[in-house]
Amino acid sequence: MPIEKVCGHLPKITCFRTIMAIPKLDRNSIRTTWHLYAGPGEAASFCLSHGVLKTSSPRPKGLKRGIAKQCLQNAGMLALARPRELTYCEGWAQMPIDYPLTTYHAWCLDRQGNVVDPTWNHQEGSEYLGVPIKASALNEQILAAKHWGFFIHNTYLPKRFSSANPDAFIESNFADER
Repeated sequence: MPIEKVCGHLPKITCFRTIMAIPKLDRNSIRTTWHLYAGPGEAASFCLSHGVLKTSSPRPKGLKRGIAKQCLQNAGMLALARPRELTYCEGWAQMPIDYPLTTYHAWCLDRQGNVVDPTWNHQEGSEYLGVPIKASALNEQILAAKHWGFFIHNTYLPKRFSSANPDAFIESNFADER
């Protein structure tokens, strides 16, 4: 389906919500529009090709909200502390507010594929598009870069991880959803 038929005259923000609401839309056809939100760069293209699209889930009981605006650290610490239960995910997310903004974000997925967001309060209908990263790859990148997060400056893949071999760092539990 051509992107012009999907959102033609709609504002960028509305267009994102329209695109993400169409389950059979080919991800390659939305690549150009996605860059309007995520910006140009390898991370945005990589998320479209290899990411999983999810909607929000209530935070599990007993899990306290992490530090505001520290999503990379909050999700990274949680996933590394519970590697058998949770998978770190990094990409973009959007809350369903009057003028939703697509934001670079990190969260976790449980083994059933539910979003576990240690930073944002749950809002029904929030959307998440991101790459589930293996705990070993996340740990390696954090130690090498000396900061939280997998993608470099939210834009590039780390040099030690090649887009030609994504299975080396993408969690295989969610392979059928990519």
